[in-house]
This record gives sequence, C-alpha cells and structure tokens, in this order.
Amino acid sequence: DDIDIVFFDLPGTVNNRGVVTVANCMDMIVVPISADKVVLESSLAYALKLQEWLTTGKSQLKGVHMLWNMVDAREKTELYERYEKLFDELGLPSMSTKVPDTKKYRREGSETLERAVFRSTIMPPDKALLKGTRLQELAEEFLKVVNL
Repeated sequence: DDIDIVFFDLPGTVNNRGVVTVANCMDMIVVPISADKVVLESSLAYALKLQEWLTTGKSQLKGVHMLWNMVDAREKTELYERYEKLFDELGLPSMSTKVPDTKKYRREGSETLERAVFRSTIMPPDKALLKGTRLQELAEEFLKVVNL
C-alpha cells in the first residue's frame, strides 16, 4: 500500500542531534503551542530555528505550522490574536483550528474496559467521545495544508 502521511511525535528541542536529523527529513512540522509564557517562548524559538532551516535550504523541510493546543475556552481571545499577529509577522503560519483543553484525554486511564476507547493507535475514537475535541476539524484542515 502507498502511504501518504506518517506522523512523528518529536521532542520540541533542537538540542539533540537525533531530533535535528529526523526533523531535517520531515516535509512539514506542526509545532504545538499553549497559552503559557514559557511554552510559547520555547515553542517560538523552536519554530524559528525550523523556519531558518526552511529558508536557507539546509533541510528538505517544506513547511512549519503553529498549532494552538490545550485552549481554555474561558481565556480571552485577545492573547491568541496578539500571538497570531506575531506569528504572521515572523512568517510562521498557524492552523486556524484550536484544540481545546479537555479532560477526555486524561480520564481514559481510569476508565473501565467496558467504556469506549478515545485514544488508540489502532482503533478510531468513539464518535460520541470526539464531540467537542475539534480533532475532526483539525484533521480536515491538516489535509488541506498538506494538499491531500
């Protein structure tokens, strides 16, 4: 079978030779970010280094996209808008889908076996559990970004 997409979950650092080697072989890297000053600064530094590789031709990398993760619906959108503007100024595109912070991701370990599985590398998530996660929207946007 032909494989169109392979996902790698890499550490967010360029201080590791193995990570650098693998990252340089990627077509696209999505950098997850959350509304936390330390996370934002670290993720931004990582993304800017990746962008440097992209613009200097030191990598086969074709794109870097920022992705808002663990978004708290109670937070003001002003914070996100300010950072979106900064990303735009720096030439770092961001995914428009924002993944909400939900306890669904944390509860699964304590669930009984009779309950539906949400996270699995083999089975798709139960449709009822997908509600409110925005993962379907993210998948659709991702496919557009990578032109599939």
